Amino acid sequence: MLLELDIRNFALVEHANLEFTGTFTVMTGETGAGKSILLDALGLALGERTSPDVVRHGATAARVQARFDLSCIPDSVKSIAEQMGIAIDDCQLILDRELTASGKNTARANGVLITVSNLKQLTSALVVNSGQHDQQRLLEATRQMQWFDNSSPELRVARKVVQETYSNWQRCEMALQKVVNGARERAREMDLLTYQVQEISDAALTPGEDVTLDEQLLLASNADKRRTLASSIGAELTKSQLYSCIRDAERLAGLDTSLGHLPEAINGIVVTIEDLSGDLTRYASSIDVDEHQVVTLDNRRQVIKDLLRKYGQSIDDVLSYQDQSASRLSELALISESQAELEQAVEDAWIAYSTAAKTLSDQRGLARPAFCGRIEGYLHRLAMPHASFDLSLMECDASPSGNETVQFLFAPNPGQPAKPLGRIASGGEMSRVLLALTAELASVDDTPVYVFDEIDAGIGGKTAHSVAATLGDLSRYGQVLCISHLPVVAAAASQQFVIEKSVTDGQTTVTITDVRGEMRVNEMARMLSGSTDAISLESARQLLGTK
Repeated sequence: MLLELDIRNFALVEHANLEFTGTFTVMTGETGAGKSILLDALGLALGERTSPDVVRHGATAARVQARFDLSCIPDSVKSIAEQMGIAIDDCQLILDRELTASGKNTARANGVLITVSNLKQLTSALVVNSGQHDQQRLLEATRQMQWFDNSSPELRVARKVVQETYSNWQRCEMALQKVVNGARERAREMDLLTYQVQEISDAALTPGEDVTLDEQLLLASNADKRRTLASSIGAELTKSQLYSCIRDAERLAGLDTSLGHLPEAINGIVVTIEDLSGDLTRYASSIDVDEHQVVTLDNRRQVIKDLLRKYGQSIDDVLSYQDQSASRLSELALISESQAELEQAVEDAWIAYSTAAKTLSDQRGLARPAFCGRIEGYLHRLAMPHASFDLSLMECDASPSGNETVQFLFAPNPGQPAKPLGRIASGGEMSRVLLALTAELASVDDTPVYVFDEIDAGIGGKTAHSVAATLGDLSRYGQVLCISHLPVVAAAASQQFVIEKSVTDGQTTVTITDVRGEMRVNEMARMLSGSTDAISLESARQLLGTK
């Protein structure tokens, strides 16, 4: 329930603080007094779109605060508030929105700064606005579908199942389409990876092979040089003059006994040289010049160079690339295999949706007579005793609403066939149909506040009494806020605000007054006759009764 509305510098209102004390509040005033400003201000607090033009001339910003009692508020509102980090203390929600003349928006809920879109989401289940513009929304097929499907718990449950199964079907379709659309690119990637993995595999690389190969190639390609050098060194060693040196050393030792070790030492060197010469001769003989081996090694080195150029700076890099590519191939193969699974999932999801849509269609068929009968009952009470109301269910493509659309059919007079609502109903009749639908849904709806902007436009007499009674009945289910020009509607309300426009020092101002007692009697007299003479005042008292 809306408890309080504080308006500052909004349109022509400098400041107004309204406290709502009843379940049925009416706003009245002369034509052009600015009655809709109050509802527009409430819309600002609820997150409705608006322009900086609503900022009062000369002010820097407009600000509206709305205080709600959440003791009977839907759990969905409390859940959304919790998700946004908004604490609900004392079962109250205070909305605060400021709009500057430059267009900057600031919104808060219980002091927590939130975006305007979050504000709109938070309050969407708080208020149903059934203003004059809603008559056009009444003609929308989706709106008519929502009204009908919300008319019973069974339809609500069936539609929720349809929405869930439709969403699941769409998700499966998208997943399958993604796989199908990527099939060509995936096949192209698999072909490339398969070639690359095979190319590396065929090479049979081993870590460090490139270093060993360079050494082998160096030896094979220089076989002639190695043999020639080894033979030359061996031959030169055998030509050593050390043998004559041994003889001279023996003679020297005979002359100087201290050098007796010299001949033996030189002889040892001779033996070593002879061993070295033999080793080199054998080494030279062992060298086999194999041109085929050189070619083979060179080809192997080229293979490795090509792989390094393509896949990495070292053999380890190439082998790592091979492992990664093989893993990616396995992933792609699984994706390809999952297409069959996805196709089955799509089929299963479609069957589930089709079953749910069939159930919803059956529920709609069963609910249709009772729903139309209840709406007709409201219309008859709203001074349309011969009106008939029906709806048609027309097949359509699969959608979150099922396999059909709903169209409201209306005939205001007997002997006329029911036709689409927008083609036959007048403005006053549309208002009453809208009120009938709102009243019908009130018993199954948990919305706490209903707003009506001149729902009684274009009607009078007996019809006005019926509208007043229906609004009174509606206030048993939720708080009703209504702008009205009709005295009988105003008299049915438990609280009345009067909106007045005045000009002071060239400045136009709108004031909003909670009228009680004689002030309300005077306002009712004005509404009845435009004056406050004795007869009008007495009529106003009679109309108000004990109010």
